[in-house]
Amino acid sequence: MQNLNAIAETTYLSVENSLQYRRIMRIFYVEYEKMHFQLYKEEVLNLLHQDDSSYSIEQLKVDLESLVRWKNLTPIQDPGRVYTIADYKNKQYRYTMSEYAVEIERMTIRLENLFIESGNLSTNFFIRWKRAWTKQRK
Repeated sequence: MQNLNAIAETTYLSVENSLQYRRIMRIFYVEYEKMHFQLYKEEVLNLLHQDDSSYSIEQLKVDLESLVRWKNLTPIQDPGRVYTIADYKNKQYRYTMSEYAVEIERMTIRLENLFIESGNLSTNFFIRWKRAWTKQRK
């Protein structure tokens, strides 16, 4: 009971723009499962455009900064894409999911599928079925 502090990594699940953050994190998770651990913002944008072509690179930059601030993503500066001083100042990043974020996405997928896995039959259904069956036999 010592570690009951707020978990910053879950913030994206309950903020105003949570749908967009969840879409971004799901993209990272799906790519993580394919062992594609690091993504450029352009790759994320292309994957987002498969569902919503109105999403801009500026919106994505703001959302990625928020996810970095909440410790869901870790930015890694890419020295391989730097050819000029201006490129260096522009700071091209690759992003990778934190271990917390991977587990949170696994949990959300499990929660989404929980209803499907736990499909219970009501006892009322059996009572109605028995009554209908006995009526037919009479």
